[in-house]
Amino acid sequence: MQTRHRISPQQLADEILWAASSPHMLVHPHYPPARSHALAQACAVAQSDASRDMRGELTTYAQTMVMRSHFLGVRFEQAFLAACRFFGPDTVCEANLQVAHEGQTLGEFDLLLNGPEGGVHQELAVKFYLGVPGGGGHHIWFGPGQRDRLDLKLEALLQRQLRLSEDTSAVDLLASLGIVVSQVELVIKGYLFYPLASTVSLPESRSNELTSAMLLIQDLLTPEHCRGYWVSQGNMAQLRAFGDQWVILHKHVWLQPVRMSADAALRFDRFVNHVEDYFARETVEQLNTAAERGLRSARPLMAVALRMADGVLVEKVRIFITPDDWADRALQHLAPQLR
Repeated sequence: MQTRHRISPQQLADEILWAASSPHMLVHPHYPPARSHALAQACAVAQSDASRDMRGELTTYAQTMVMRSHFLGVRFEQAFLAACRFFGPDTVCEANLQVAHEGQTLGEFDLLLNGPEGGVHQELAVKFYLGVPGGGGHHIWFGPGQRDRLDLKLEALLQRQLRLSEDTSAVDLLASLGIVVSQVELVIKGYLFYPLASTVSLPESRSNELTSAMLLIQDLLTPEHCRGYWVSQGNMAQLRAFGDQWVILHKHVWLQPVRMSADAALRFDRFVNHVEDYFARETVEQLNTAAERGLRSARPLMAVALRMADGVLVEKVRIFITPDDWADRALQHLAPQLR
């Protein structure tokens, strides 16, 4: 069972800033995030105003927020919504507006804004994916738990959520609220983790069978997307090249940049010991619950290599450390023709 951590106003303030200003993972030409870019610009202008204590203002604002959930996806939506309300530049009309027909939920509008050219539907997501080489320069992007994939997420968005405003029931609901959607935006943020050292990949002989969504992703990724690396536990010695100051990053703080005092960091050798202890404990736990959860080994662990800046330690690079068989097991979740 996961521990539920308290989210402080200071952490919420950091998450609001990250939600507003971090780069997009990908941009789809039919659903460009124009108003999300405008939000990032408004955030940058506010932060550059030397007359304002932006972090103090945001922390005070965060104290008024009521958290809907501790799940990262919901927290990101709430942080992005808070950023829209705090920074502008558009008016928030509705958030998490459900559409139903004859008692059945058809979908939900994550965010509805009043932009310069009319109503804007923004579909929001935050994701963390590890890439397994798929041939031809492509990667197949898996979530740490392996069943979630970026191509499946993109297909679901394109086929359902992003087309919700075309549904008759949705049009009627929006009309009753005085909203006419003229623009739909896809806002996906998060991190992509590239293999640092992996001999596992989809066989080249099957690379021509990659799905259209898998192939499309390579063209949609932004050059500036947040990125890190993943490495198997057996190859952890390669991480020493990133420095001698590390921290293990628990899931409840994945949405904020790391900033910490020097005495809170782990030296590399001690960090390796902590990671090995984690995998030993997790393996035992997963074996005990494998029958009910379908898991056979530990979940990957996120860590951060740190560097000194202005007297504090800040992020240098994020790393996912996986069990040695993680990539092999990930490929087993693909359709049979892609294994």
